[in-house]
Amino acid sequence: MSDRSIRRALCIAGLAALASGAWAYDPTALTGIRSGKSCAGCDLKGADLRGAKLPSAVLTGADLSGANLHGADGQSASLGRSNLRGAVLSQAQLARADLGGANLKGADLSGANLEGADLKGAVLEGATARAARLQGANLAGAKLNGADLSGTLGLTQGQLDTTCGDGANVALPPGLVLRPCR
Repeated sequence: MSDRSIRRALCIAGLAALASGAWAYDPTALTGIRSGKSCAGCDLKGADLRGAKLPSAVLTGADLSGANLHGADGQSASLGRSNLRGAVLSQAQLARADLGGANLKGADLSGANLEGADLKGAVLEGATARAARLQGANLAGAKLNGADLSGTLGLTQGQLDTTCGDGANVALPPGLVLRPCR
């Protein structure tokens, strides 16, 4: 095999790895966050953070799209304006976390603890939050189109009155209603 053929094969293999997401996040950012360092604005796309201990972590504006944070401890973490589109946050501990303005489109928040969390202005379109705990969470201005909030615990009409969504496409606990977005 010639040098040119080898270089071409390596180039194709590298492009295939990039396309598959194998190098989707910055490995130094992942190492830093696991050791408790601030990672505001960092790239953690598709990172595996299952069960990670991230209390009070500073991830403001970080890209965590497609990341797996199942069972992670992010209590009081700063995730405002972060991209969590399609992220798995099931069973995550996010009590008192700042998720204001975060993109949570299509995220899985099933069974997550979001008690007292700030979700002001967050986009939860198409998100699943079945059996999530939302007592005292700030949902003011959040977008809930297509969200599944069925079986949530602690969700009140008062919280829903501060937000909006397409009521026909939002699954809510019995007795609760959602005003349409304008």
